[in-house]
Amino acid sequence: MTRLPGFSLHLAGIVLAVLLSGCAAPVASLPDCQAGEVICVGFVTDVGGLQDYGLNEQTWKTLQDARADGIVIDVIESVEVRDYRKNIAYFANLDYDLIITSGYDLAKITLVMADEYPNLSFLMLGQAPPEEEAPPNLAGVIFPEEQAGFLAGSFAASFSETGIVGAVFAHPEIPSVAAYARGFEAGAQGAQVEMVYHEDEDFASSLDAPTWGADQAFFLEQAGADVLFAYGGQTAISALEQTRGRVIGVEVDLARRFPYFQHQVIASIVFDLSVLKEIVPEGQVSQPLYEAGYQVIWGDIPTPEVGE
Repeated sequence: MTRLPGFSLHLAGIVLAVLLSGCAAPVASLPDCQAGEVICVGFVTDVGGLQDYGLNEQTWKTLQDARADGIVIDVIESVEVRDYRKNIAYFANLDYDLIITSGYDLAKITLVMADEYPNLSFLMLGQAPPEEEAPPNLAGVIFPEEQAGFLAGSFAASFSETGIVGAVFAHPEIPSVAAYARGFEAGAQGAQVEMVYHEDEDFASSLDAPTWGADQAFFLEQAGADVLFAYGGQTAISALEQTRGRVIGVEVDLARRFPYFQHQVIASIVFDLSVLKEIVPEGQVSQPLYEAGYQVIWGDIPTPEVGE
């Protein structure tokens, strides 16, 4: 195996799982991605890893389902942000036909790598390529966040006994926050809706304000809200942890990720990456944008761990 400069599975903390038929393949079995009958697909996660109970995990499960004769599916779990470029380059230098990256933090470097390797296809999950700068070999998968928010709002209104439902959000100018909030308010028709936003001008700070999130959950509960929805990093998680009522999550399977309050979970609205089953067999992207969906995991329905 030819390694890139500075590339070390152990020293850099990169976990490379070459999984063929469910087993780790020896180094000598690296696929010949230049062979016409073989399609190679590489997946690079963000630092959340495969056990993030969200986008990475659902992507990997879907990719495993898409594996068939002549299709090689591999993954590298990133441990640090500085790993992103070399992890993508690892697959690119082996001529993988399609390289999939996950999440906001990988978007910029994926754009750069798509420019550097114009003969390969790149797919960003959860991000749309820039309309003017994106090369033709780069595509994005986006999600109907407003629809997911609508589902959360309708669930909240249906399960509320007080007729008051609450939501805690990060900064409202973050596009995904705004979309989930619009949907939640529209879906909770018939209930009194109380929504609060973190308005720190630093968007990143609004995603990492656990004390503020917990305080808002307490205030909403005091106002009578017995069902809480929240979105926005650690700010949202702390809000959900604080409340004594029922909760609804989005993008993360709350019941498995936070078992200590799983008895409060009405539902988790998580990603549905079925669209990958259409893209992977082609080994390339054919349009700049794909739309995926969501699925509902009810709080009392366990789901299997990765690899089962």
